[in-house]
Amino acid sequence: MALDPVVEQLIDTLNEQGLKSFEQMSVAEVREVIESFSGLQAPKADLARVVDTVYPGPDGDQAVRLYIPESDAPLPVVVYIHGGGWVAGSLDVTEQPCRALAADARVIVAAVSYRLAPEHKFPAAPEDAFAALNWVVDNVADFGGDATRVAIMGDSAGGNLAAVTALGP
Repeated sequence: MALDPVVEQLIDTLNEQGLKSFEQMSVAEVREVIESFSGLQAPKADLARVVDTVYPGPDGDQAVRLYIPESDAPLPVVVYIHGGGWVAGSLDVTEQPCRALAADARVIVAAVSYRLAPEHKFPAAPEDAFAALNWVVDNVADFGGDATRVAIMGDSAGGNLAAVTALGP
């Protein structure tokens, strides 16, 4: 199967820059590279509101960003957990994908952060993801969401956290 030309160009550019593979990088280097991915994003999708707030995690407040499209009726909700190998990633890196999902699917997207390894050992990330889901269910009505229609998803490590969270404690 042929590689998408845009992806092929990205890989070629990274190779030309001499970028090491993640397993050869320090945690700080991995975090820096992943944060740089935000510069690859398409223009921001228009939404009615974007709200930055926090949810109470087991070890203190964690960031949550709500992407809210225009609607007169309560909207379904998607809790989105970013990837990054449990050691990197942030709400900024997933800004445009979350905006696009909210605009295209007409859902509220609640992008949630979690404590990262290695500073925070297992089970910090799944505990935070579960706390985030509970906070969304308890509070999303205040933002125009329907707490009876909540899905959870993520990319990469966030997909793992979403699956584990969906299973419950």
